[in-house]
Amino acid sequence: MATLFLFARTSPEDGQLPYLEDLRQRVAGADGMRSPFYTGSTEAGDAITVEAESARPDPEDPARTLAQELRAHIGYSDGSDLTITSRDAVYSDATDLLRLSGDVTLISSNGYQVRTELLEAHIEEAFAESPGPVEAIGPAGRITSGGMVVERTGRQSDEVQLVFTKGVKLVYKRETANE
Repeated sequence: MATLFLFARTSPEDGQLPYLEDLRQRVAGADGMRSPFYTGSTEAGDAITVEAESARPDPEDPARTLAQELRAHIGYSDGSDLTITSRDAVYSDATDLLRLSGDVTLISSNGYQVRTELLEAHIEEAFAESPGPVEAIGPAGRITSGGMVVERTGRQSDEVQLVFTKGVKLVYKRETANE
């Protein structure tokens, strides 16, 4: 009878596998990921989809992700929805804060198109705030303000509303008989 003995080779030092280290460096590198996609829902049942042209870990803080050309869609449980786009975004895993900057646009299903340069969104809470100037066009007309908040109307409410703040100016669009 023949006997066969198999001996394992020693593993790389510190338990590191060379191909995993190479993969980690490529993902964390300057290029990051192309076309990342996230989908999920909030505790209130709002459906969330976020996609970007590219994303990569922040070299200064690995708990943050930097993204370019971001597009987010939120389908609220009340039936309304909101689409948000921006040139740049930073997501902090530690605070669940998505900070969008650069030509931020919000388009709501109730007819509003909003533009601002900065929007901070708490994803799980369905809350967003623009601390700076906002321009909007909607069913009522043209709105300019020093800020805006997207929030639920109450703690137990499914309804979500856009609230313009800080010196709101509305140029009313009067409906005519032909409209």
